[in-house]
Amino acid sequence: MQFVLQMFTGTYFGRATNASLERIRLKLQETLPLFDVTDVIVGWNTDEAHNSAILDSIHAHGKKAWLWMPVFSEAPSSENPDPQIGFSTTPNTRQRSGDEEDFTFICPSSPYNQGIALRLYDRFFSRLPFDGVFLDKIRQSSFACGLERAIGCLCPLCRQYYLSAGVDPDDVLGCLADNLASLLPVNRQGAQYRFSDPDMDAFFAAKAGLITGAVSSLADAFRERGLMVGLDVFAPLVAWYVGQDIPTLAETADFVKPMFYLRTNSPAGMPFELRSVSDVVGPGTQAALHALWGAASTDAAGCAKAQMAALTGAKSPIWPGFEVNLVPDICDTNPAYVREMVKLYEDAGAEKVVLSWNLLYDTGDNLTALARP
Repeated sequence: MQFVLQMFTGTYFGRATNASLERIRLKLQETLPLFDVTDVIVGWNTDEAHNSAILDSIHAHGKKAWLWMPVFSEAPSSENPDPQIGFSTTPNTRQRSGDEEDFTFICPSSPYNQGIALRLYDRFFSRLPFDGVFLDKIRQSSFACGLERAIGCLCPLCRQYYLSAGVDPDDVLGCLADNLASLLPVNRQGAQYRFSDPDMDAFFAAKAGLITGAVSSLADAFRERGLMVGLDVFAPLVAWYVGQDIPTLAETADFVKPMFYLRTNSPAGMPFELRSVSDVVGPGTQAALHALWGAASTDAAGCAKAQMAALTGAKSPIWPGFEVNLVPDICDTNPAYVREMVKLYEDAGAEKVVLSWNLLYDTGDNLTALARP
């Protein structure tokens, strides 16, 4: 089993307080001798001198360096992105997680928005020797932001897209007005959900097609710049809801990292996101989704194992990501958990795992627990 490290260095607005060059170098020195590390993901602060020194350290150890970049959120206000417009025709309001990440999603249909990540790369990172880009937030809002944001953007451009795909958003909204339980899938085909209402079924398929098309074009543009492309996606349990068709996205990537965050009580954490769906859709949600995956609980290893099985045959490697950091009241991990995850994904056939989501946080004894015998 090989390992990938992930470190959050800050946003477009400033460097993370714990992301000094000294701390990053020390973390590399402490971690790299423990196990077989091949790649390091860092981002997305724009300080060129700082990033250059980080890359020097990564490459000095013979590891590949990936630039972590968000796509459909985190856009600097200077870019003036086209906002996500909900079914009430109001723009998306700002959604932040603490003082760091911004979960305010923007319109995914807008050609202008689709080019923001590329423009930011050209402006801030193109002079640096990154080996690849790691594209995050390639999705629409989740149920954590409520029903309206979870349905996604319905601006005139997005409505036009859905109509061209044979879906009338007003029919979908009418279905929701009559029965929120229509959001519960009745079946799944691999990592794709199927719904009893044909309009709902077609809507989510089109929603995934919208994200896939945008990501595919962006990946092509980055490859033209000589970069490999990795993708950060939700776990299959909730990915279809936010517009992520993981097997199809895998066709555009050099690797895909599903965020199997079983111990995280914040965005992208499986218990958090599933509870958010349940809060909107109502009682019975968690039981229905667990039944589709043959698992009693999202924080059980069996649930992650079933989701990995659904990604068998993907056209690019699946490198599962799981938490190794400790964040009070948000993420509770321990050595037994990280060892269990490594064994689970090794048994599932994964070549690599991504130690997530930020090694610059406190990791306790979790990394030494994975040391070579």
